[in-house]
Amino acid sequence: MSASKEEIAALIVNYFSSIVEKKEISEDGADSLNVAMDCISEAFGFEREAVSGILGKSEFKGQHLADILNSASRVPESNKKDDAENVEINIPEDDAETKAKAEDLKMQGNKAMANKDYELAINKYTEAIKVLPTNAIYYANRAAAHSSLKEYDQAVKDAESAISIDPSYFRGYSRLGFAKYAQGKPEEA
Repeated sequence: MSASKEEIAALIVNYFSSIVEKKEISEDGADSLNVAMDCISEAFGFEREAVSGILGKSEFKGQHLADILNSASRVPESNKKDDAENVEINIPEDDAETKAKAEDLKMQGNKAMANKDYELAINKYTEAIKVLPTNAIYYANRAAAHSSLKEYDQAVKDAESAISIDPSYFRGYSRLGFAKYAQGKPEEA
C-alpha cells in the first residue's frame, strides 16, 4: 500500500509540530515551521488540527516521520536499487578533511543566519557547496538564506537541488514549499 500525498504531508506537519511543541528549535525557527505547516496543510487541503485523524486512518498509525526514515535507512545495501543517474564526483566520501572544511563553512553560514547576515550566509553555504557539492543540507540552508532575502526563485532552485541530491531530506521540501508559497504558488508548494 502506498501512502497518499495527504498522508505524507500530514507526517511532515506532525513532525514539525512536535519540534515546535518540544521547543527543540529557536523562536524564529518555530515561527518558520509554523508558516511551513500552514503552507503544507493549505497546499494539501487539510486543517492542521486534522493531522492526527489523517494519520490515524493511514498505514502510519502511531508512527512518526523520524521513526519511518530511521527504519528506511536501515535497509541492507543489497536491497537498495542501483541508481543509473548517479553522477560520479571526484571527492572521496571518506575524506575527513574535505568534510570538515565543508562543515566549518556551513557552521559559519549558520552563524551568519543567526546574525541575520543573509548575504554572508549565502556566500558561506556557496563555499561549502564548492567543497562538497553532494550535501543536500548546504543547498537547503542556502535556500533558507535566499528566502530570508525574498529571493524566492533562487530559493526554489536550491531547494530542488537539495531534493534531487537527497529525496529523503525533509528540509528540502519545506524550503521548497515555503518559497513556492511566498511566490504565490501554494498549489505547487
